[in-house]
Amino acid sequence: MNPIVFGTVRCFDTKTGSGWISPNSGGPDISVRPAAISHANLGQLSKGQTLGFSVHKDNRTAVDLWATWSNR
Repeated sequence: MNPIVFGTVRCFDTKTGSGWISPNSGGPDISVRPAAISHANLGQLSKGQTLGFSVHKDNRTAVDLWATWSNR
């Protein structure tokens, strides 16, 4: 299982359904694909929203995405 990471949505494109998350721990931004958002039943993301997620083995793509307690 991949470690849990927390971060903030940097941007989200409603037309493509994808976006980028800046990890709270620093490092490069992580991409979020439409499939991960759909699987998490989030509909869409909002800039500044805090999320928890796991990172795919490529270390650049978020998987197992969920809104944190403060965003529910």
